[in-house]
Amino acid sequence: MTDEYATRQTLLHRLKNQQDDRSWEEFVHYYQRYIYAIISNMQLSHHDCEDLVQAVLLKAWKNLPKFQYDPGKGKFRGWITVVTKNTVKDWLAKHSRRRRMIEEGKDITDYDVPGELPELEAIAEKEWENYLTRLAWENVETNLAPKVRSAFLMLWEGKGIKEIAEELDIAENTVYQYKGRVQKLLYKEVVRLEYDLG
Repeated sequence: MTDEYATRQTLLHRLKNQQDDRSWEEFVHYYQRYIYAIISNMQLSHHDCEDLVQAVLLKAWKNLPKFQYDPGKGKFRGWITVVTKNTVKDWLAKHSRRRRMIEEGKDITDYDVPGELPELEAIAEKEWENYLTRLAWENVETNLAPKVRSAFLMLWEGKGIKEIAEELDIAENTVYQYKGRVQKLLYKEVVRLEYDLG
């Protein structure tokens, strides 16, 4: 975590200048994986997911200069979710038309289109929680001592306290202390990220 890390509102303000490459790279860094996570739940190929992520990012880039953030109307990620949903719906409609043309015997390469669009809001909420947890871990883990990090990762993998204590040559009580310390750090980081990115 650095002092350069901008809050959501500051970043959104800087993105009004489409020539600000650094701000755009920061935006992509924080939102690209989240957008991909939502889309990948729709049983599309990796290639299609990547294409759709780029389409969502392009729409965001075009619309962010005129976007007015109002916390009273909802969270910023709600806007990103709507842009993602509309992009996927447009893509599915386009490929459904292509499929109908194929069925009618027109000369177009066959394309497998998934069925119904799943409930995107539920997917987005679940993926947001997963995304924030992963991002919080990435931000926190570099500041942990090696044994603290190892103990927590082993707990995450489902190993028992006794097994971890023996493997790391530490007291069982120390494993509990490490667990509590990391959980506290993760919680604070998730809350910060939710405020800054949510």
